[in-house]
Amino acid sequence: VMVYPDPLLRPGLGSGRLARPLVAHPAVVTDTEAPTSPCGACRQVLWEFAPDLEVVLANLQSVTAVTHLRDLLPLAFNSQLLRRP
Repeated sequence: VMVYPDPLLRPGLGSGRLARPLVAHPAVVTDTEAPTSPCGACRQVLWEFAPDLEVVLANLQSVTAVTHLRDLLPLAFNSQLLRRP
């Protein structure tokens, strides 16, 4: 289960624009022996909002790992890749 704000985009305060949510430490908690990382779609969505996140990986007994989103998605797509020289 991926823990993140819902909805991902919310109206900005009086700006008429969409504001980015605050994501502190998303956690993936599974009923498995080994830690499970977020799926590819979740990694990309998190990347778009906060590429420097720490991600907590845990099972039902304890936290088993803390990693960085950059390590989970080393060649992430972002809008900067679409800029022309």
